[in-house]
Amino acid sequence: MGERERVYLQSFPELQSSGKNRRFGIPPFKSLLTSPAFLSLLLCSMAINMVASILQIYLPTFLKEVLFLSSVDNGLFSAAPPLIQFLSKMMWSVSIDHFKTRGLSPTVAVKLSQGITNFGSAVLLVAIGYYADCTQPYIALALFCLLGICFSTATSGFFTSMVSLAPSYTGIITSISFVFGVTGRSLPSIVVPYFNKTGSLEEWRNVFFVTSTLLVVSGIIFVLFGSGHPQKWGFEPEQKKSVQEQKIDLSNLVAANEMGSMMLETVDA
Repeated sequence: MGERERVYLQSFPELQSSGKNRRFGIPPFKSLLTSPAFLSLLLCSMAINMVASILQIYLPTFLKEVLFLSSVDNGLFSAAPPLIQFLSKMMWSVSIDHFKTRGLSPTVAVKLSQGITNFGSAVLLVAIGYYADCTQPYIALALFCLLGICFSTATSGFFTSMVSLAPSYTGIITSISFVFGVTGRSLPSIVVPYFNKTGSLEEWRNVFFVTSTLLVVSGIIFVLFGSGHPQKWGFEPEQKKSVQEQKIDLSNLVAANEMGSMMLETVDA
C-alpha cells in the first residue's frame, strides 16, 4: 500500500482501529442526550420492542382468545410470522445495501427502512384489530405475516442508525438504547392486562391502538430527525485533529503528484 492510499484510508474514522495507546475521552453526554437523531432512535427502540413483546409473548394468547385455535394450529400460526420475518429481513438487507452502492444516502436508507416498520406495522395492527375473525383465521394469519415483513426492515433502520451515529461511543449508545428497549418490552405487561379483561377482539383492539400510536409517533420523529451518518459530536477531539491533519496530508500529496505530473509533461515537451 502506498503512502497516498494509506493516508486516504486513514482519513475515514470508521476505518481506523483502536490502538493500545489510544486514550478515550469523556463521552459527550450533553451532546448525546440532546441529539435529535439519538433521541429519535430511542423512541423507535421502545416502540419496536413493544411490538416484539406482543408478537413473541402475547400472540398465542390472542390466537386462543380471539380465533379459538387448537394447540397445534396455535403453534403453527405463532411460528409463521417470525419465519416470514427472517426471510424478508435477509432479502431487505441485501436490497438496501445494493441501493447504497448505487448512491442511496445512508440517512435515506435508515429512514426508509424504519418508516416501513413503524407505519406499516401500525396500519396492520389496526387492521388486525378489526378483521381478525374466528370464522376466517387465515385472514388474521396473512395480516400477522405482513406485520412480520414490515417489522423485518427495522434492522436496516434504527439498528443501523444506532451503530452509525458515533462509532467511538457505540457501546454507550447501545446501552442506553437497551434500557429503552427493555422499557418497551415491559409495556405490554401493563397495557394488555389494563384493556384485556375478557379476551374479546374489542379489548385487543385497544391494545393495538395504543401500540400503533406509539409506532406512528416514533416513526414521524425518526423520519424527521433520524440519521445514518456519523454525528460531529461522535468524534473524539484527538480523532478530529488527526482526521484533519490526515486530510491536509492527503491534499498535499495530491498537489505534489499534480505538480510532478506537470514537470514531467514540461520535460517531455
